[in-house]
Amino acid sequence: MNATTTTEAQDPLAALEVDSVEMDRQALANILRGRVAIDSKGNKIVLLNGVRQQATNTQLVALVILAQRALALRSREKLPAGLRPNEISNITGVAGNSARPSIKQLADDGLIIKQKDGTYAAPPHALERLGHLLEDLATGQREADTN
Repeated sequence: MNATTTTEAQDPLAALEVDSVEMDRQALANILRGRVAIDSKGNKIVLLNGVRQQATNTQLVALVILAQRALALRSREKLPAGLRPNEISNITGVAGNSARPSIKQLADDGLIIKQKDGTYAAPPHALERLGHLLEDLATGQREADTN
């Protein structure tokens, strides 16, 4: 063991420290901005105008799973970070028989995980890849109908 103690100011590893929750929040905000709004009072996800029309089913599934994670982080209530397949269908408007293959594809690709309670969530390590999946999805305006 080294006889000299490294102080926090001298520790070269100190510059690598981050707040991972804050990093997740920032990444989610960057991905979702202009595509989704969250109603934390009503605990609802609002797809912005034009998003449904432009997105593929897989993009819609990824988008609402990310939005649920953001809603869970913002809510004062303890909300789940994931969604069940029927909830994904209800929010996206994509029929269950069309949403399920997208859910499976995202899970097989490691972009979402199935949790013990049967919900699907976006793990922190997949945020960057999910962001790339949504890059070509233009941003829109708030839709009149909220799910």
